[in-house]
Amino acid sequence: MTNEYCETNWDANIVALQQGMNIVELIKESARLEAYLITHDEDDDLVDRLDNVRDAIDKTIYEDNQVIAITKWGRPVLDRESVEELVDELSDDDKNIVVKFIEERCDDLRKWYETLLSCTFAFRQPLKCTNAVKELRRAGVEAVWEKDGVDAGRWVMANPTYTQTIGIESDNRKRNGGVDFLLLIANYDDDSFQDEYSSIRKDIDRRMLEFTFNKPAAASPHIDVIPMLHEIFGDNLATGVEALPLMSPEGLDAWKLYYLGMRVYEPQVIGSKEAEMVAA
Repeated sequence: MTNEYCETNWDANIVALQQGMNIVELIKESARLEAYLITHDEDDDLVDRLDNVRDAIDKTIYEDNQVIAITKWGRPVLDRESVEELVDELSDDDKNIVVKFIEERCDDLRKWYETLLSCTFAFRQPLKCTNAVKELRRAGVEAVWEKDGVDAGRWVMANPTYTQTIGIESDNRKRNGGVDFLLLIANYDDDSFQDEYSSIRKDIDRRMLEFTFNKPAAASPHIDVIPMLHEIFGDNLATGVEALPLMSPEGLDAWKLYYLGMRVYEPQVIGSKEAEMVAA
């Protein structure tokens, strides 16, 4: 079975869901399945259906109607005019369900965007990945080149206690390429990043890093990675919104894909309308 066939079949399933249920019915179905699978997560058929329902919601929101769009620099924007068009024929109760869902989704994306933006770094002057890795290793940080799997084509670095992890994206997906950007992908030393699943993820990440680096996590020394980056690279290190324009187009797409976890849909109309969307 080819990837093209699988993708075509998947698209057909999503379209069929959209034709069979409107947006409010999809949202209700997603909530129903999520509640059921809390205690029946072994039901693979329903897990697959939930994935498809979520994808149908995403396609409706991001692709077909663009009620939430992503600007060139990755910021989520809410187009309230498109929201009104989407819910125009629904009852008042159903309108409230859809509007609340979309507003919460957009708020979550904005928070996640701001969180990752504060943990994103790029170099004002070009720097080879291998040179950056040498400096980091001298400072006591471990680094490995990932040539396989989901992280293939980038360096992964971690402090000795494996509580903070940063990915170094190569601009040509080769170990000696230029640094496209650095991104803090795990930080278990910051309480503001914690939630009810953090201890589970921390244990999983620690075990994976022990395997990756072929050594157990150390009890000490503790190294806070972000201040160390600023100390090593100084003014050459750009952070947050200053880092985004320094990325290659491919690197920026990779960054947006990382934080969104899905295809990026650019606004169809830019300029004054986008300004109104951002202000809304």
